[in-house]
Amino acid sequence: MEMKQEFARRQILVAETAPVIVHALRSLLSEGPLESTVDSVILRFDLIDRLQANSVDLLILDPVCVQRDVDIGNLDCLIELRRRFPCVPILFCTTLRDVIILDEIFCMNRIGICSKSDEMIDIFRLCEQLLSGNYGGVSPKIDAMFRGARQLL
Repeated sequence: MEMKQEFARRQILVAETAPVIVHALRSLLSEGPLESTVDSVILRFDLIDRLQANSVDLLILDPVCVQRDVDIGNLDCLIELRRRFPCVPILFCTTLRDVIILDEIFCMNRIGICSKSDEMIDIFRLCEQLLSGNYGGVSPKIDAMFRGARQLL
């Protein structure tokens, strides 16, 4: 009798309020080389419950789902989320343009950052990097923002 080797699908959780982005990410990540199971949540409380109840290999997070006033520099809830779930890699997918706030987020552990306006292939590459243990990546648009800010200093 031949035994089939079961392949465990990676569990990706998307915390995002825009259904169109959730749909695009689900389509991108559930097929192809990553072959992941993609679930989504909208509310912070659902996110915390899901992280406590299930093993999540990657969290794709719009910071606004956790912290409504992140655009003015309030990162308390994001820091608390990182403290409570330190082993879960997080890809912040955001519309933030404040380089100082983005740099503070970037300094957290096991983080990647992309812009919601990025090409899907760039988001896919960041997901691959984070799932393989390569943390600290940013998308080309975020990288350009960081480089532009450094040139001003």
